[in-house]
Amino acid sequence: MASRYSFRAFAVFFCLAVGSLTACSGGADTATYSINGYITDVFTGAPLAGARVTFASDTLYRAEATSDSDGLFEMTVTTDTEFGEVRAELAGYQPVETTVFFDTPERRIDLRMRPGTDDDAGM
Repeated sequence: MASRYSFRAFAVFFCLAVGSLTACSGGADTATYSINGYITDVFTGAPLAGARVTFASDTLYRAEATSDSDGLFEMTVTTDTEFGEVRAELAGYQPVETTVFFDTPERRIDLRMRPGTDDDAGM
């Protein structure tokens, strides 16, 4: 009886130490998708270079990219769910976020950013 509890305690410790949900869930199936798009100023349509674009799923999968001089970003996402959030951040602009649904292997997500800061978002 004691050895069974010791094994469970070890398994819980291992999952916490590794920090991986898939290690604890028995290896959920994952798929790889491509996300690309343009980051632009909402008023002028000008491309925004240097925006940090992140993908995050509810199951803790993450990916990150930076927009180039044309405002283009591209990233490859590996995840075990068909949904996630894409967020763009750039100094001098309010962050913008949208939900992505992977119904195809490649998704285009264009984001338009509004000048200002987080403090201006409530106005």
